[in-house]
Amino acid sequence: MSMRTAVEEIAVDTEEQLASGLWRLTDGDRAIAERLWTLLGRPADGSMSLAGRMLRLREALAVVAMAAALSRGQLARVLNRCAVVFSPLLQWRTEPVGLRVVPDVLIVHSDHVNDAEQALTRLRSLVATVKERA
Repeated sequence: MSMRTAVEEIAVDTEEQLASGLWRLTDGDRAIAERLWTLLGRPADGSMSLAGRMLRLREALAVVAMAAALSRGQLARVLNRCAVVFSPLLQWRTEPVGLRVVPDVLIVHSDHVNDAEQALTRLRSLVATVKERA
């Protein structure tokens, strides 16, 4: 399953819980969502190098993980799920590591990065929804 698809499933599930009233947003949820929205920044610029785009995605993963650690309840669950979806970013490399074969390392292609960037855009949309509804 692609990152984009996984984040889309999380977003749909979250939006259904918000719409049905199963998740009642708190002031704390709103504060974390607002901070997360700011820290996630704008979508990546297509003119950046693959390595630069990877760095932005890894920074986003770190921000999501920190927000998950600072949040509680339903928001923590949603952000933890997103952090897990983005965790393969830690195994991606833009170039081989010398001549050695390194287990669990994927030499990433632009298709992988594009998918991850689309997933991040969807996550930003979800964070906007949380921040606006709280």
